[in-house]
Amino acid sequence: MREQHDIPIFIVGGAVRDVIREVIVEKKTNALQIMNNIKDIDIGFGCDPQTFHGRLTRKYKSGVPIPGPRGLVQVGSSNGSDLFLEGKAINGLNNDNKSVKAQIAQCYGTNLRGENICRDFTCNSLWYDPINKCIIDTIGNGQGIKDVISKNLRIPVKPRDWEFWVSGNPTKLMRFYKFLLKGYSADAKTKSFIIEQVKKLNTRKELEKLTKQSWRIC
Repeated sequence: MREQHDIPIFIVGGAVRDVIREVIVEKKTNALQIMNNIKDIDIGFGCDPQTFHGRLTRKYKSGVPIPGPRGLVQVGSSNGSDLFLEGKAINGLNNDNKSVKAQIAQCYGTNLRGENICRDFTCNSLWYDPINKCIIDTIGNGQGIKDVISKNLRIPVKPRDWEFWVSGNPTKLMRFYKFLLKGYSADAKTKSFIIEQVKKLNTRKELEKLTKQSWRIC
């Protein structure tokens, strides 16, 4: 895609996190074994979703749905199609541009760092560029990589934006507890904020729904 259409493509999130831990912490060297341990691979596309959709439509003619309101691009079916791609666009506003708040960086389409408002924690805010073969740590100073190695949970935006961070996707709260079960930890301020937000959930039914979603998408 990058060579033919000049669209940068990145691997992002949990797959990058897991490979870093297996290579640096667990000292594994068998590439096949490492890849077999990865549950899924999330992709980021370096263009607006409409451009991506248009180019895929010309190539595959049919079966390419219009990108969703938050820029999520999905091609094919995850249930056995010979082609399935899913990922977020990171450059250019999409059809949910009325929701954009200029004072807060967000994932409706800005840049790699601005997209952090959609990431759950710094350990999942790492991007891998397969062309240049390098990891892009959007948190800065290698802090995201350090948090992966130390199993530290930090919210990837400044405290003033924490409320907005959680409002876009409350499943981040449940993923916090899932990571705790995996041996991750967080500082007192982060824990206090997460607990406060969980208490705001209206019903037990809503909490159970978020719990199921969070376990499914880690």
